[in-house]
Amino acid sequence: MDKRKLTISLFALAIIAGLMALTSCSRSSDACATQYCQNGGTCANGTCSCPGNFTGQHCDSCRGGYEGSDCNTLSRAKFIYQNYTVSESVSGSASGSRSYTASVLVSPSQYDQVYLSHLSNSFFLNSVTATCRGNNLTVPLQQPDAPTRQYISGSGSYASGVLSIQYTIVDSTNGNSYTCSGTWTR
Repeated sequence: MDKRKLTISLFALAIIAGLMALTSCSRSSDACATQYCQNGGTCANGTCSCPGNFTGQHCDSCRGGYEGSDCNTLSRAKFIYQNYTVSESVSGSASGSRSYTASVLVSPSQYDQVYLSHLSNSFFLNSVTATCRGNNLTVPLQQPDAPTRQYISGSGSYASGVLSIQYTIVDSTNGNSYTCSGTWTR
């Protein structure tokens, strides 16, 4: 091979190696080059900083307790209503069916909680606490009227102005319990 062809080949190889080094260097030094932040998020050092109630690796979801395209709607807002008309079936030691009025009230201390007032036809003197996530409601095990021995737990879901809820009340002194399945309508 003559010197001229060898020089051209080495020169071409040097250019290719330089371009590869330059390309790989710029990729590794800019961690935000491949990070796509949504909803107004900004990237710094490969991590998105999300505005408002947005969260997630790409600012693509809402912080717990919020929903909507702008993540500014409290999930619990759809549940809150005074004077739901309740139609409920009861099984266990207090079998039958009943109708009454109940309310879902704002919890001032937690943005993802509500208070169920007059639940179980005012069985409890105090409101029952529930947690809201999307269209679902969770009633964690609790004793609303301590020091009495009645406990409650349950769950529900909301759709088109109707809250479907199931809960169980247990009296720990005698072991009696009953389960309620109800439809709460606006």
